[in-house]
Amino acid sequence: FRDQGFVDLQEGSGATLTAWPAVVRSGEEVVVSFDSVPNATLDDFIGLFCPSTGTNDTNYIDWMAVSVLTRQKDAPKASGEGVMMLRDTREVCDFRYFTPLRAGGGYAKVATSNTVVFKKGQPLHGHIALTGDITEMRVMWNSNDGVAAPFVAYGTSENSLTDKVQGTSHTYTNTDMCNFPANTSVAKGGGFIEPGFMHEAVLVE
Repeated sequence: FRDQGFVDLQEGSGATLTAWPAVVRSGEEVVVSFDSVPNATLDDFIGLFCPSTGTNDTNYIDWMAVSVLTRQKDAPKASGEGVMMLRDTREVCDFRYFTPLRAGGGYAKVATSNTVVFKKGQPLHGHIALTGDITEMRVMWNSNDGVAAPFVAYGTSENSLTDKVQGTSHTYTNTDMCNFPANTSVAKGGGFIEPGFMHEAVLVE
């Protein structure tokens, strides 16, 4: 769809688009519902935009055909709902509903949802590694929170986490990348998505 023209016809369309819940954890599902879509077609689709501040309607990071979302592949519906699973993009996101233009090709945006944010601090992508010292183990993980001090609690069982060690955090930005699109955010037409924060802590025997 990206190489086709996009126009904004939200004003006066009467269509609505909502996403619930508005706060999610990575890997959770969001119920996306729409209503009063004018002249719906089987080629309509809903795009996911992160960040929601991006004004370029071709810069969606994911999309789903409405017929797939609603499991209604025989006839287009002006209203319906379905679920989409979201992975933490470290950004505020929204959904946008698009329908084909009748003449000249391209797509028209007829509705934009409320924003959806990811719960702060969820640890993701856990990894353990050796350090070169047999009495140590390095624990690494990723999250969207660079403010709270990272730590690891550990022990001989999950019910006896008697030891605790402070960790460190680091990240990188688009300015650390070399060329377009890597050094330009998605909101500005590039391909850079915030990586979040990488945390690590060394456990000692």
